[in-house]
Amino acid sequence: MDGNPAVAPPLLFFLFLRNPRTRLANRRRRLRGFPDEGPRAEYTTHNRDHILSTINRVLQDGIQDLFPALSILLAPRALGIYQTHAPAAAFRARALFIWRRVPQHLCRRIGGEFVVAIFVPTTPPLSVAHFAFILLNLTYRSIHSFIEDYYFDPTNIPRLKNLAYALTPSAVHAIAVFSNIGAAYEEVLSQAIATPATHFCDAIRAPLSVWPPDECELLNPDVVLESYTQIRALATV
Repeated sequence: MDGNPAVAPPLLFFLFLRNPRTRLANRRRRLRGFPDEGPRAEYTTHNRDHILSTINRVLQDGIQDLFPALSILLAPRALGIYQTHAPAAAFRARALFIWRRVPQHLCRRIGGEFVVAIFVPTTPPLSVAHFAFILLNLTYRSIHSFIEDYYFDPTNIPRLKNLAYALTPSAVHAIAVFSNIGAAYEEVLSQAIATPATHFCDAIRAPLSVWPPDECELLNPDVVLESYTQIRALATV
C-alpha cells in the first residue's frame, strides 16, 4: 500500500520483553522521556512472534518474497502512512549496527548470545520499508557468515530471538537479540581491530558496522553515541 507523506505517523514502540501496560512500565517510560500512549504513540507487543518467524525464514524464502508480509507486520495500524510494498528505494536503506556479545551468565535471561543495536535514518512513508529490508538483510548476511564454514551445524542456524523497535518521524531505533551469529560477530570484530578509528566505539566498548559497507557518515562518533542513547532507553522501558 502506498504511503501518504502528508499524514503524521504514530510512534509505534514495540517493547522489549515486558508488558507495556503495567504501572511499572508506564513509570519506566516516563522516567526515560517516552511520550504517554495516545493518538501519536502506541505501545504494543502485538505481532512479535509473527515478525520473528517471518524474519527467520529469510534463508529459505528470500528477502524479496518476505518483504511485503514483514512490512505489514511491522506497522499493522499505520498502513495508510507507510509503504509496505518493495519500492526500489527500500533497498537503498542505510543502517548503523552496534554489536555486543552477551555475557554467558545472562544469555538465558536475554534469550540469545548476541545483541545488535540498530539505527536506521529514515522518514515516512519509507520508514517501514527501509526497516524491513535492514532486518531481513542483517539476518540473511549473518546466516551466510555461519554457513560459509564447511563444518557448520545445520541444527544451529542463526536465529533472531527477540526484537524491540521504535518507529519515529526521523529514524527507526531497534534492538535485535540473536543466537548463533558468532561468525558474523567475528567478522565485525576483525574489521574493528583493523580499523578501530572508524569501526570501534571506545565510549561504549563495542564494534560497529554499517550498511551499505561504505556508509561512513553513520560511523561518526556523535551519531553512534546519540543512536546508542536512544536504543538503550528502548531496551530498558
